[in-house]
Amino acid sequence: MISDIESKNILIAGGSGMIGRALSKELTKEGYKVSWLSRTKKENPPYPIFLWNPDQEYVDPAAFEDKPMLINLAGESIAKWPWTSGRKKKILVSRLQAIKALRTCLKELDIRLPLILNASAIGIYGHKPGEVLYEKSMPGFYGFLAPTVNHWEYEACTLEKYCDRLTRIRIGLVLSNQGGIWPKLFLTKKLRIFNWFGDGQQIYSWIHMDDLCQAVLFLIQGNDTEKVVNLTAPYPIELKKIIELIISYQPKSCLSFGIPTILLRIFLGEFSTMLTMDNHVLPESLMRHKFRFKYGDIYSAVDALMEE
Repeated sequence: MISDIESKNILIAGGSGMIGRALSKELTKEGYKVSWLSRTKKENPPYPIFLWNPDQEYVDPAAFEDKPMLINLAGESIAKWPWTSGRKKKILVSRLQAIKALRTCLKELDIRLPLILNASAIGIYGHKPGEVLYEKSMPGFYGFLAPTVNHWEYEACTLEKYCDRLTRIRIGLVLSNQGGIWPKLFLTKKLRIFNWFGDGQQIYSWIHMDDLCQAVLFLIQGNDTEKVVNLTAPYPIELKKIIELIISYQPKSCLSFGIPTILLRIFLGEFSTMLTMDNHVLPESLMRHKFRFKYGDIYSAVDALMEE
């Protein structure tokens, strides 16, 4: 399908993060004019900057002058630990305030954007071992992540009246050498030790950064217009198998073992539940709309990452 969206302007909230930087680079390469929302003016920014302050519900109105497509990635990182009560509050509130600031500005300007892609996470499904999860699967209700992401998405839906199309993109574990979970798997590489968490049997629903960027481009171009889209690879895999695959690339023999769940809980607290979470999430919408993954299986993805 060819998109009927004429705009080549894209505004990204949260553009300076790992996903935002990679996405900005790819979109620019494809001929889009990318700009960022930022709390501060930067010297020689890689992309044009418009100021915003979500805490004060302020967005520079000039950011929406050309009615850009909006990609909202803003929010406090979930991957930082420990999850103190203060940090958990910040994780949620930072996302809600970002959406509220965008909504307030769009309402005051009385405009509709052609497209809003609002980031979400597969954590919305919760810990569901043995269950295959799709976009239409029920969200989880327990713990911290599932209710938090559910609340985040509920707030995001309030942006629907200010755009022609709103899509919530539920992002899986992003594999990239630039950050996220991938480098953390190599923390003890110099000791020739690799670990999995718990028994290692938990399913990790992952996606290579290149495929994530291409999937977003796929959505922008109107090839998939669903309201909810899972951004994960079609073949989730057990964490232990990922570690074993990484070890196979090492030039010398390595020691590998699982860190007991009870120890993870003692040292990492509630954050440990994210490491041991089992959710087998499939990108049903992308597959139905014939999206072509460059790295559909973990073997090709790891091979590419190890060669970078």
